[in-house]
Amino acid sequence: MAATLGVLTLLSALVVTVFANAMASFRSGMTDLEKSRTYYAAEAGAESGMAQLALALEDAFIEDSELGAIVPPTIEGFTFDSFSVVRNGSVTTERITDGPFAGLFSMTQVVERSPSSSSVSSSRRTWRSPTDRAWTSTAGCTRTATST
Repeated sequence: MAATLGVLTLLSALVVTVFANAMASFRSGMTDLEKSRTYYAAEAGAESGMAQLALALEDAFIEDSELGAIVPPTIEGFTFDSFSVVRNGSVTTERITDGPFAGLFSMTQVVERSPSSSSVSSSRRTWRSPTDRAWTSTAGCTRTATST
């Protein structure tokens, strides 16, 4: 009888330990999932800004009103805490050294985009996409690079 009670106590402790570890693993997985979703929502905001910027560049010139009209996307379950697409510096003239427009000159304007998104389901999860710079030129080329 005492041995049976001891075995039941050990089995109960084992079941409680396994259950506690399973719950901790589940919570950790949900945190990772929410973090990944929030990160990709911020990335989607950056891509949306880039797509809207490409549409604004169809005439090869960016006006302040066009930059002001660039808005974050609507993604269910997420909000954008900050979203900006702004000029960085003034227009510069540079020679194009490669590609089909090599030898021509371009007027280049650096534009920075930086979205920050939060998950509605957990306000503690905020992710900021790295600031991206888009160089635009009147020769019709658009290049992107991530700033450091």
